[in-house]
Amino acid sequence: MKRNTLLLVAGILFLAAGALGFRPSGGNPLCRLISGKPFTLTPREVYLENREPGTEEIVTVRLTNRGRKEISVVGERTTCVCASADNIPITVKPGETAEVHIRVSLPEHRSDYDQTVLLMIALPNKLVMEPVHITASVPVEQAAP
Repeated sequence: MKRNTLLLVAGILFLAAGALGFRPSGGNPLCRLISGKPFTLTPREVYLENREPGTEEIVTVRLTNRGRKEISVVGERTTCVCASADNIPITVKPGETAEVHIRVSLPEHRSDYDQTVLLMIALPNKLVMEPVHITASVPVEQAAP
């Protein structure tokens, strides 16, 4: 019974959002209520296909502040020195979008690259960790004939 009630409420909120001109990138209070966070971070999954061994790539993610107060990316955490955010700290004013550049160093030899970068986002009343998952394929080098 509780599940049906929850689904009904979610459906009503979804319909109300459409009727009120819901825009995920805007400062709409209904948008914040549905997502629970005053920001969006996109993309959260990045796949780099068929990259050259030993190269560096820059992955760009966009942080949109949908709240009423400034937010900041104040740090990042990874399990490897092969991934790091280049342009932090960075502050995003309400209604604005900023780009975070993540530098990725791919392996020297054929290998599947798989890293999660946790961006530390400072909200007005707390610090949250938001993941960006980056994977890449580094193909086997072809032998010269």
